[in-house]
Amino acid sequence: MLDSRERRADKQRRLIETFNCALICFTMNIAGEVKRSSLTDFAFRCGESAIINKLGDPLYYEDCSSHTGNESFFVYDNYTASQLKHITESIEDGSPVGRLYDMDVLDAEQNKLSRVSPRSCIVCNGTASVCARNREHGLNAVVDKTNSILLSFASQELARIAVESLIAEVHTTPKPGLVDENNTGSHNDMDVSMFECSANALNDSFVQATMAGLAGQPSFEALRQIGLCAEQAMNSATCGVNTHRGAIYSFVLLLYGYGRALSFGSDPFECVEVMCEGELKRIVYGTNGEDVRLRYGANGAKAEAMRGFPTAREAAKLLANNEPFSVLLWIISQTEDTNVLHRGGVEGLNFLRQECVRIWVMSAEQQKEAALQLDKECIKRRISPGGSADMLAMALFISKADLFVSR
Repeated sequence: MLDSRERRADKQRRLIETFNCALICFTMNIAGEVKRSSLTDFAFRCGESAIINKLGDPLYYEDCSSHTGNESFFVYDNYTASQLKHITESIEDGSPVGRLYDMDVLDAEQNKLSRVSPRSCIVCNGTASVCARNREHGLNAVVDKTNSILLSFASQELARIAVESLIAEVHTTPKPGLVDENNTGSHNDMDVSMFECSANALNDSFVQATMAGLAGQPSFEALRQIGLCAEQAMNSATCGVNTHRGAIYSFVLLLYGYGRALSFGSDPFECVEVMCEGELKRIVYGTNGEDVRLRYGANGAKAEAMRGFPTAREAAKLLANNEPFSVLLWIISQTEDTNVLHRGGVEGLNFLRQECVRIWVMSAEQQKEAALQLDKECIKRRISPGGSADMLAMALFISKADLFVSR
């Protein structure tokens, strides 16, 4: 640790001499012998994202994280040191995990700026320096509190990203036969506002699903109960309209997988595969998806989950270079969407998939115009690829979550 501090000080000196600018040195305050883990990496990357969101892209950035802890450097030439300190202090004080952030700011003369307000104690919220001087709390209490903060932050943040992904999906426009900013598609009982209310109502259940993964290996039945609570929250928010039932099934499993990956270093999608072993054999009567499965042999979301959501993962990669509405067209072309089968049968599914294959190879401008025309035809036929829309929401989640979760 002493060698690490010396290297950090030398790095700070060389960067300031090279750029003659103020510098942010970002580390984590982690008590105990283990200074770095998947959970600290997650919180650290979220902190780095907060810095860039507040300050913009730096003149220079370098991540020097190692087994001794998380560490990165940001050089900005368009802010004074005092401005940087004000902003980084607001990040530290404004984030649920900010007490574990240590965002030092040095000016061009290599002077370290002090905080305006003193740090609070991680255990009792008193003045940190006083508690440290008087040794008010033992190491175990500090370590336990640190782990509690990291676990709570990860579950809240991943749930937030999931809710935002569902909201981003409904705002994706145009979409064939689906609720979007243009119209309500093939639905007379829901709109964008209802979808937003529904998505926000799912937050607490999403937190629980993530915590289940963070805590260890629950049963599928335990996750099913979380999903049922999520459905109740959806129904309360929508007065019984089914806006997100299919998405709930997939997102509860997905969040469980990401939670387990953070705690145990495993692959989130392999965790989902293991959890879903044998699920295809279980029949849940009374749902449209199960009726379609029994009638057409289409396994829909269950089959995707058992294979670790391969379509959503591939769609997440496509989002790097394509607009979400365009990626949705690709998803529809690849998916045996049980929502479409329920409303339009095999003929409706084949029609929609063939149209999306045709449109996918067009230019971006041509795609949008063709998608608008396809939307009209879907409304006329009363078909709606809701399962594919759920897959797009998952892809949006994966593309964002993977920025913070190591795999």
